[in-house]
Amino acid sequence: MPIIITTAATPLDSPNLSFENGKNERNKNFLQLPNINTIKSENGLNFHQSQSLNGKKNNDINILKQKNISQAYDRFIRMPSNSEELAEIKQRFYRMVRPHGIPNVIGLIDGTHCKIYSPGGVDAERYRNRKGYFSINVQVVGGPDLKVLDIEARWPGSAHDSYIYDMSCIKMKFLRGDFGNSYLLGDGGYANSAHMLTPLTAPSTPGERAYQRAHISMRNGVERLFGVAKRRFPSLAFGLQINVNTSLSVIVACFILHNVAIINNDAVDDFEIIDEELPVQDVHENVIQNIDARNHVIQTYFANI
Repeated sequence: MPIIITTAATPLDSPNLSFENGKNERNKNFLQLPNINTIKSENGLNFHQSQSLNGKKNNDINILKQKNISQAYDRFIRMPSNSEELAEIKQRFYRMVRPHGIPNVIGLIDGTHCKIYSPGGVDAERYRNRKGYFSINVQVVGGPDLKVLDIEARWPGSAHDSYIYDMSCIKMKFLRGDFGNSYLLGDGGYANSAHMLTPLTAPSTPGERAYQRAHISMRNGVERLFGVAKRRFPSLAFGLQINVNTSLSVIVACFILHNVAIINNDAVDDFEIIDEELPVQDVHENVIQNIDARNHVIQTYFANI
């Protein structure tokens, strides 16, 4: 029996989470977000579940009975926090491609647009993205297994990926050295830095081309993450018919449950993956980029491939 979010009426820190028996015959094999605009509850977000995704009782799912979304976030969405976890995730990323991946990578970063209805009022246009629809631009750091490691779900659709990152907690953690000698992989919408590696504009040497192939192959993981999550929760792609603040809560809850599904090996067919992303908007030419880290990686690990 799948987990089903039936409604969202309170913000992230609401303590009122409950489980009840739920059923969804139309989509039995994956997590489903129904039309939450048609079902209301004074108790906030209700997570309906009678058995685990594999038909057995599961403590990872039952935790939502007792803890609010913020606490569930801390349990299910987290970056590596010690030397052992950092070493493990770096090795997993490194082995993703042949002959080898980019070293010291601990996350794949990107933004995805979750469609919402116009919030109205004087700030409504801030939520209109470059494709013309209203959305929340959600920043996600993905792991090597399609799990979410970090999420920022609070910015309107007009916000640029690079701006969201500059204002994010994850950047602050990198700047203060929480992750040591580690990198995020981002697309051309981000500026290169000591901890952010982006693709080359025009690779010309064998080493640059090898780096580019590894970067593209590895970073594809976050694109697949978005597609799988929106397949599980189609309302993230087709539109949340609720107010903006509640939409933020629902988005975070969906990504928490996405991680729960990954933990429980709940598969989603790739050919049915839903995703509609905006084209990459490269950082402005006047932005000063620190390419030293990228050049070091290319020269040290890819020059002789």
